[in-house]
Amino acid sequence: MRDLAAFEGVDRRGEVQVVGSARIGGRVEGHTLRVTMSCRADRVRERFAEATDEALSLNTFASTDEVEVLDVASLPELVPRAVRARYGVFGISVETPEARGPNELLDAPPGSFRWIRARGRWIAVKRYGDHLALTWLAGPRQRLDGRWRRLSRIVSGLG
Repeated sequence: MRDLAAFEGVDRRGEVQVVGSARIGGRVEGHTLRVTMSCRADRVRERFAEATDEALSLNTFASTDEVEVLDVASLPELVPRAVRARYGVFGISVETPEARGPNELLDAPPGSFRWIRARGRWIAVKRYGDHLALTWLAGPRQRLDGRWRRLSRIVSGLG
């Protein structure tokens, strides 16, 4: 797992992070929890890396069995400076084949765009094809910039 930053009550013991209680998706093999992503999300991750040389990973805190979220860090403040400068803070939501019901991000028609306000910040959301949505943290104003346009062009080729 990438990090435990999204959990409350994380205890550091040297190089090890420990959380007393957590709930994440995955499968258990013996005494080992395997956090895996769907083939669809893995293809998106691979294509993004080919297009950008940036590595996305599964955000286990934001993902469910119906929607997997790929990003570079669990919290906005953990996004590397170079990624933030080139693409901003973003996540790519991928609908899994197991999706059964309504989903706030993926229920809009393909190509649709909208703004969501959360914790005093604006988040741009755009649908791509049948199974992808891009979320991008715009900040205190509803404003898209070159980072959004660059990222949107890349995501439009991932589906």
